[in-house]
Amino acid sequence: MAEAIRKAAESVIKAGLNFGLKATALTIPGGQIYETGAKEAIDLLEGLFHARDLECESVPDPDPVSEMGKRFAELVRVLLAKHEVAPNARLLICVDDLDRCLPHRQVALLEALHFLVSAGAQATILVALDPTLARQSVIAHYGTNMFDPERYLDKMFDVRITLPALSGDVLSGLIQKLLACSVDFKGTKVSYSEIAEVHCGSLFPDVEAAFRETLFLPEFCNPRMIKRILQRIRLLASSDVSFEIEVNPNDSWLLVLWLALIERRPEFRAALQDAATLKEKGQRLEKMRTAYTFETWVKTRIRRTPPAGSTYGYSEPEHPPISEVQAENDSDMRAIGMPTRKEAADFVRVIQKLRRLDRPAWQDVGHWTTLAHIFSSFDDMLVQAGL
Repeated sequence: MAEAIRKAAESVIKAGLNFGLKATALTIPGGQIYETGAKEAIDLLEGLFHARDLECESVPDPDPVSEMGKRFAELVRVLLAKHEVAPNARLLICVDDLDRCLPHRQVALLEALHFLVSAGAQATILVALDPTLARQSVIAHYGTNMFDPERYLDKMFDVRITLPALSGDVLSGLIQKLLACSVDFKGTKVSYSEIAEVHCGSLFPDVEAAFRETLFLPEFCNPRMIKRILQRIRLLASSDVSFEIEVNPNDSWLLVLWLALIERRPEFRAALQDAATLKEKGQRLEKMRTAYTFETWVKTRIRRTPPAGSTYGYSEPEHPPISEVQAENDSDMRAIGMPTRKEAADFVRVIQKLRRLDRPAWQDVGHWTTLAHIFSSFDDMLVQAGL
């Protein structure tokens, strides 16, 4: 049995090396060197496997990738037999964070996993990944937008299950659980909630409510994102900066939103930082509102030639083509380093939410200028804290 496991593992590792070196050849400049050296690397690996028994005649696999399926099925069979499971039992293999790999490596690994499953082994492979990133990786790998990533992923998986975004009581429970976590803070153990509400001045009078208001996007509602925001709050509380900024307690959730945005959309932070004055920052937010909410009612007035016999000119409204308006808006966004409307569905919802805020006190200074002041004042504090 030990010999069977050793032989099966040998073929699987050799074939995996084959896949890996070919993926590397596609992603690393000059990577064809890796692909060229694949045979030598596999020969070296084979020598290492057989070094313990030099007297045995070694017959190399005719095709490592083809043999991988057979040996993988054998490896699973031996493993299940060793644990004395039911005859129809299956081995469950879980693969997580595949979407953290480079695009070409993701595709190579997906194809390798698909090949293993098609070999008929008594195994089920569960892959957890972000479907959006997977689709982008497929397009990047094949180098064309004409390739349909959905059809590709459908062929890779027998069953695809999309988990719903966290919301309602489940999301509230997650927020409460993470806020209650104790961490080291200036030599003592305190909760994130206490750090935010006690050690950050008046910035977060009700941090739980601020998180509930902020996490309206599915992209924000994952434990990793929430933990990153809480880590920034902890580091901010540990700094020596002044926590005095002008913000209504009811709008303190905007500070949590800013922390989420600089994690999710760092280009938005850069776009505001690049504006020299508060007025320019407000104007940039106003441009973003126009570009991302896409107000088709905006018209251009054109001066016309007066009709025959008339001494008076006239003007009439003209509706420019929608594609022309959007192209101009997209150009404005690219000029300040922001994505186009099509590329930023998440940010579109952020702008829409900010636009719906009804604050009479903001009318004198201006809606977007006031928002720019809140974001910029808080960002200056973060910069001073090295965040």
